[in-house]
Amino acid sequence: LRQLRELGVLHITQKEKPERRSKDSVSDRIKVAQGVVNTLLNCPKSGKVPELSPEETIKKVQELTASISADTDNAQKLGNQLELLAAWGDFDPNVIRELRKSGVIVKLYSCQEEQEPEAPYGVIKQVIAKAKGQVYFALCGREDFNLELQEASLPEKSTKELKLEREGLLRRAEESTKELNSLRGAVPALEEYLKRLDREYAYASAFDSVTVEGKIVYLEGFVPDPEMPRLIETAKAEGWGLWYEKADRNDPSVPTLLDLPGWLKPVKVVFDFIDAMPGYNECDVSLPVMIYFTLFFSIIVGDAGYGLIHLLASIILKL
Repeated sequence: LRQLRELGVLHITQKEKPERRSKDSVSDRIKVAQGVVNTLLNCPKSGKVPELSPEETIKKVQELTASISADTDNAQKLGNQLELLAAWGDFDPNVIRELRKSGVIVKLYSCQEEQEPEAPYGVIKQVIAKAKGQVYFALCGREDFNLELQEASLPEKSTKELKLEREGLLRRAEESTKELNSLRGAVPALEEYLKRLDREYAYASAFDSVTVEGKIVYLEGFVPDPEMPRLIETAKAEGWGLWYEKADRNDPSVPTLLDLPGWLKPVKVVFDFIDAMPGYNECDVSLPVMIYFTLFFSIIVGDAGYGLIHLLASIILKL
């Protein structure tokens, strides 16, 4: 396979074999690496090139993005929790828990102002706040009591502790973001790494397409006519068996190789852009397309030139 790759003349016919999936692991690595490149391209440009291998950079970016996402999400949850607790003010829920242990029962409630109940007998009521038609109050007593309202659940930590925890998460996310931005200079190395992975994928695809029948191992594919002598010579030198025949012009699986002279190569850009290539049994339209686009752009440039002259003349006359 390596010798065939170096020879570079065989277009291998891809064959899916369930027992061979070596290209899948390479494909996964390509997806991960491309995702890391896309992430770094969204970071501000940095002239500093990190002293990390592509694999180390990918691992680091994954760790940082996961950390940033987790810290940001947790900070958002704490922010939502603080909004819900804002009406109760800054209090320590552990004080209420300690009071309960000592026999003093404290419960927190909230309801619409018009639904505000009276305190049960022997229970002290303290209104904490009123906001947006809601009333927030605490009830305190020596004996257990219940209202027809849902008791407000106590947070695990005090408001102060929650604020400090949220600030710490946001600070850590900011530091991780700075570290992520510092890896922006690794993009060129990662792009080269992706090219290497593409070559690995092509090799893995070829390996997966190998057919084994007894002691015979073979590949199928297509070779351009001018390159057949090179393949035959290499096969003789390496002791390969080689069987070949002329491709059927009506076979849709036969690939097309356009060997264009230098002055016609710009047409290939057009074919690649519109994702269209002439079939093996179709005429090569490179020359007509080249003539058409040459005339087309000449007309456009000419019209633009006339338009510019008219625009300048109108401006001068108006002045």
